[in-house]
Amino acid sequence: MAWELQIRFNKGMHLVKLRWASLLRCAIFIGLPLLLSSALLLAESIQVPVLAGQARIPVKEIFLIVDDAAQLELNDIRDASFDSVWELREGTLNLGYTKSHAWLKLPIRVDYSGQDSWLLELAYANLDQVDVWIFSGERLLSVYETGDSLPFVPRPVEHRNYLFPLPTKGVEELTVYLHIASTTSLQVPLMLWRSSEFYRSDQRVQLIQGMFFGIMLVMAIYNFFIFLAIRERAYLLYVAFVMMEASYQGFHQGFTYQNLWPNNSWWHSISGGVAISLTIAFAAFFSNEILELRKRGLKSYRFFDGVGAIAVGIAACAFVVEYSWIARTVSVLAIVAAGGIIFVGVGRWRE
Repeated sequence: MAWELQIRFNKGMHLVKLRWASLLRCAIFIGLPLLLSSALLLAESIQVPVLAGQARIPVKEIFLIVDDAAQLELNDIRDASFDSVWELREGTLNLGYTKSHAWLKLPIRVDYSGQDSWLLELAYANLDQVDVWIFSGERLLSVYETGDSLPFVPRPVEHRNYLFPLPTKGVEELTVYLHIASTTSLQVPLMLWRSSEFYRSDQRVQLIQGMFFGIMLVMAIYNFFIFLAIRERAYLLYVAFVMMEASYQGFHQGFTYQNLWPNNSWWHSISGGVAISLTIAFAAFFSNEILELRKRGLKSYRFFDGVGAIAVGIAACAFVVEYSWIARTVSVLAIVAAGGIIFVGVGRWRE
């Protein structure tokens, strides 16, 4: 009997040892990789851009708080109780069309002793409200209030995009807070630039943009003189289409606000919706004329007249409704119009 008890006891101890060995293997082969992954994630979450010898630094990570109620203030989000609320976002932030406000936090390390200054670029021209605070520790160094709902002239740097000088002299760390709200798509593409490199790069961009707008202007003038010579309505409609398309591209890139009406934020806020709507309207009317649908008695002319009339109505609505509604509606109408132009155009080509 004692011998049997001894065997059972030995077996039990052996089973316990096996179980502990299995648990130890699980801890080593499963728990250790998880701990290492967590450590790596933690290390990634605290990496910050370093201003050193680079010419430019893309901002690939940023902390975000989405303020759905639009009630938060700077002191709120800087409070220690909000440390756990910040969400790390990777890549270019794009919240789409939203009425929520976005609060962003960007920590920066400074390891640069050169003479060149640094700029933070927000490369999306059509944001209504952009507020920026730059701290070094608890010391507030700079405050900027801008956006296309305000006159263009008071911007810290006269540029179609939003540029904010960074005070790097005598500091080792900076924390940039941004408060952004807009009726347009809420996109926040950020880049850190050495100022000399930014202006060198921007010259190339402006040259390409200048070529585009120059070509559009030449096309409009050339076709306008053809209209004067032969009095065919299709050419005048094409001129209007080209001018509206160029106007919308100028709005989207920020050129019209900078160069045509820098002190008229009200007109700028509606000009984009008017331009894109009339672009579709004149495209529809031009297609009707160039395909000679009405002259040939084809009922498809009613489709283009209808699309054009709807687009003109949307352009009128731009004076009373938000741009986000205009953009969504026009996007759908543009797809319908493009499909109709292709379908009817192929049909006319086969005749």
